Amino acid sequence: MDLSMPREAMSSTISTPGRAGSAGNVVELNEVRVVFGDLVALDGLTLSVAPGEIVGLLGPNGAGKTTTMDVCCGLRVPASGTARVLDLDAVKSPRQLRANIGVVPQDSGLYPELSPYEHLHFAAALYDLRQPKARIEGTLRLMGLWDRRGQRVSTLSKGMRRRLALARALLHDPALLFLDEPTLGVDVQGRRALWEHILRLREEGRSVLLTTNYLDEASALCDRVAIMDRGRTLICSSPAELRRGAGVALVLACASATAQVAASLRARADVLHVAESSHCVRVRPVNEAATAQIVAAADAIAKVTSVRVEEPNLEDVFLALTGKALRE
Repeated sequence: MDLSMPREAMSSTISTPGRAGSAGNVVELNEVRVVFGDLVALDGLTLSVAPGEIVGLLGPNGAGKTTTMDVCCGLRVPASGTARVLDLDAVKSPRQLRANIGVVPQDSGLYPELSPYEHLHFAAALYDLRQPKARIEGTLRLMGLWDRRGQRVSTLSKGMRRRLALARALLHDPALLFLDEPTLGVDVQGRRALWEHILRLREEGRSVLLTTNYLDEASALCDRVAIMDRGRTLICSSPAELRRGAGVALVLACASATAQVAASLRARADVLHVAESSHCVRVRPVNEAATAQIVAAADAIAKVTSVRVEEPNLEDVFLALTGKALRE
């Protein structure tokens, strides 16, 4: 996502969280279609984000997640459909829109030779913030970067650089943030730290639209998850509701021949998904009524010593809807 913008394109009017679009959704995409030559990137996408809500876009590579963000930020003009963000038309008012949102792109776009303080000082000038020193210090302290304010970005860890990108996006106090894979390439501790910062945004009344390739991240952060594939939203609901809708899974402990059991169950019409390990076969039936027949079929091949019912996770939901591995 290219967020470069001349200073004259930036508005000096800064929105407070929840102000713009508070009467309705802060993001409203309706039947948005984006085409690159013969490739349909978005195919009638409809999506909304409410004030104070975190919505995650989840889907295989090429599903249209980043293109959706580009449309929301006024960086991509759709062939058809409408995109309203903070009560602004993203096509007709892109400069005014970008002055009132915060964005952390996949490639953070940080300058390796500049320090965190210099980055935020430069951003303050772009946004025409008056007397920005206190705001810069407060934002760097909030993100745990004040002690590193004078270091070159090239010496910072990946997690620190992602926190700096988030600090830059927050500097002008936007009501709405777009985060494109905010923890990509960050280690476990860094991811958890970023999660805490993102969850705090909601507590402050801000709205967030984020993309992620991490199922645990979507479950931990999002009020709603939109599962996308081939430029369309297949379903959009809370993680809990998505898991409930996927149905339970059966974990069958087999004394032997798990590979044969798994192969046999995969051929059944009443089975949606099968995975195997050394002593267990995990099966997701079409419905609960099929449970007894599935267990009996497995037991006919190899003795089933125990059956455990397991609640589905977002991976089960995703595979049921797309039939693909997330990073395909």
